[in-house]
Amino acid sequence: MSSADTEAVFGHHMQMFGITDLDGIISDYTEDSVIMLQDQTCRGLAEIRALFEGMFPMVTPKFMAAFKMIKQEVVGDVAFTA
Repeated sequence: MSSADTEAVFGHHMQMFGITDLDGIISDYTEDSVIMLQDQTCRGLAEIRALFEGMFPMVTPKFMAAFKMIKQEVVGDVAFTA
């Protein structure tokens, strides 16, 4: 996957996150996908789904208004955000 493709998927991912569309966000991942967070690593669709199911109740309009992405970097098929 090219960096441009990854950036397009990431854009969709952020859109789905903002509207808490679980199926939409999961469509961006495969069984081979990995999400690395500061305190956990999620591998595969079941673990990634569980991560977002736990996260989405906190994604309120107030949360989204205060959300600031400090850094985004895409290299090939890897995206990093902070």
